[in-house]
Amino acid sequence: MKKSGREVDILRPGDCFGEIGFVTRKKRMASIVCQTDVTVMKIRAALFERISMGCQVRFHKAFVDTLAERLLRAME
Repeated sequence: MKKSGREVDILRPGDCFGEIGFVTRKKRMASIVCQTDVTVMKIRAALFERISMGCQVRFHKAFVDTLAERLLRAME
């Protein structure tokens, strides 16, 4: 991932992106450049609200964990 032309992260299998907009519920734009073939899963808010509460909690935990890891790497 790049910000202002500077590489800030390299995503690995299983990583997610777009989680800040999801957690804050504010529209954001992000561009991701893939160097290999990828599979992407897009989760719309309307669908998310229909899944079980347990599944929602697992998604939120994964997104918060991702945010925390990126923050720690940014502070190194």
